[in-house]
Amino acid sequence: MTRYWLVNESAPHYNLGLEKARRWLERQGHDVVYAPFSMEANQFDAVWFSVIFSWHLPRVFEHAALAHAWGKSVEIGGPATAVNSHAIEKATGIKPFMGVDYRFETEPGEYLATFTHRGCVRNCTWCIVPKTEGDVEEIPPSRLRPQLHLVHRAKNRR
Repeated sequence: MTRYWLVNESAPHYNLGLEKARRWLERQGHDVVYAPFSMEANQFDAVWFSVIFSWHLPRVFEHAALAHAWGKSVEIGGPATAVNSHAIEKATGIKPFMGVDYRFETEPGEYLATFTHRGCVRNCTWCIVPKTEGDVEEIPPSRLRPQLHLVHRAKNRR
């Protein structure tokens, strides 16, 4: 069993990818902590970072470089990596994951958000979606129905 420390560097913003990664790792029997980065992460085998917005990259630069220096297995992902991969690798020594991580894209569970499709055909120069997700791909309803039902239930609990 591997011990993972997961960090949402864009907290308090909801991080769907990291939520799916947490559930995926837990389902495989790993010990997972989902918390802000701290020195306690040094006691874990792997430290995963997700950054949604590019203005949160300085946090990743500092934290991931430290975890890497500790000799931990480090992964960096999230939307902000798409157009900042060279800067991330230069600052941390780690090549970030870019795009949709299909290891846990279809992980079942109760989430506050879901996707009905990925990608875009517009290719706006300022947008990262075509760079990270490619052309439009509809997610089959059979994969969505349970998640949409659970999301609807979660909204009605508030």
